[in-house]
Amino acid sequence: MFTKQNNNVLVENINILELVKKIETPAYIYSKKKIIENVNTLKSGLKKVDNLICFSVKANSNLNLLKVLVSEGLGMDIVSGGELRKALLAGCNSKKIVFSGVGKSPVDIEYAIREDILLFNVESESELIVINKISKKLGKTTSIAVRVNPDVSPNTHPYISTGLKENKFGISINDSLNLHKKIKNFKNIRVIGVDFHIGSQITEVKPYIDSLIKIENYIEELRNFNIQLEFLDIGGGFGLMDKSDSFNLGLMLSEIANKLKSFNLKIIVEPGRSIIGNTSFLISKVLYIKKNESKNFAICDAGMNDLLRPALYQSYHEIVNLSNFLSSDKNLNVFDIVGPVCESSDCFFPKKTIDLSENDYIAIMNTGAYGYSMASNYNSRPKPVEILIDDAKCIVIRKKELVDDLMKNEITQELL
Repeated sequence: MFTKQNNNVLVENINILELVKKIETPAYIYSKKKIIENVNTLKSGLKKVDNLICFSVKANSNLNLLKVLVSEGLGMDIVSGGELRKALLAGCNSKKIVFSGVGKSPVDIEYAIREDILLFNVESESELIVINKISKKLGKTTSIAVRVNPDVSPNTHPYISTGLKENKFGISINDSLNLHKKIKNFKNIRVIGVDFHIGSQITEVKPYIDSLIKIENYIEELRNFNIQLEFLDIGGGFGLMDKSDSFNLGLMLSEIANKLKSFNLKIIVEPGRSIIGNTSFLISKVLYIKKNESKNFAICDAGMNDLLRPALYQSYHEIVNLSNFLSSDKNLNVFDIVGPVCESSDCFFPKKTIDLSENDYIAIMNTGAYGYSMASNYNSRPKPVEILIDDAKCIVIRKKELVDDLMKNEITQELL
């Protein structure tokens, strides 16, 4: 993401070393060029099949970033009424919106039906009953896809595995077939698709192919119910190049598309991190260098409230020292790079070999997905600014929170 030019460190055409002098850290920085590059990789990989790419809004719901994706022709995969509102405000056509998630509230379901979204990915019979009831009240027929759990391991972290039978997501193939026997009794429901999603940060094609073999047999069974499908939603979960440069997203998608051609259905994909993850980095300042008998700590002004993934998933995020990025003379030491939050898990990178000094600025890489969207105010810390770089323009797309913002909704109001 960084390039060297005339003793400057650039992202697109913005000098990052000059930028950090003008902003308060921590700060999320995004590259519009990289976002569009990732979108084009997905489009190219899936060109062999009729497809609709629906960005997984939970990965990053910044309205300005969603507008960039809508301008590139993408739809949206949502999991709440709030995400639906943002998708519509970003200009997304409602017929390019799919509603996923295991716990859709009746209020959100009604909102989505009124907005005439493309379909709901249904996760249970109970949910189906609610959708049918609300559709009947509104005098509408609502399109759905049943989310099937193929019981396939994605070989990833257990917290981001969603396609095994012990996960809360989806319906087993046998239970789904039984559900389809009952669907004919739901007069305000129309089945138009099948959906599955097996997890996140998947960097091999085999879990997808294994899932598609099971789904292919499942669709054959559905023909016995005289169900005419239009869509096959294969979810997302496509990985990023983190520690290994051997993973090629475009090649993996092309192999998946080869298998998908035989289905003769429109393919929906729901990528999140593969579109937005490596388009951003979190800038943080080293506040203190602390040494004890066994370790060196670099204590930064960003914390786990700003970026939760390392504490939650033990995720890998490369760290770059921007302050000496141009220097060839490195004084390397081993540091635990940590934040100021009062938790031992507030660690971004244990045992990182790096040249660091107090007041240096570091970049924590690949933070575009599930970075700001999972941020919190733990320890009463305001959330950071978000900035979009667009060629030679540097645009604030979300203001830094102030401490006063944390108290504005704290009131005393008697309810009973």
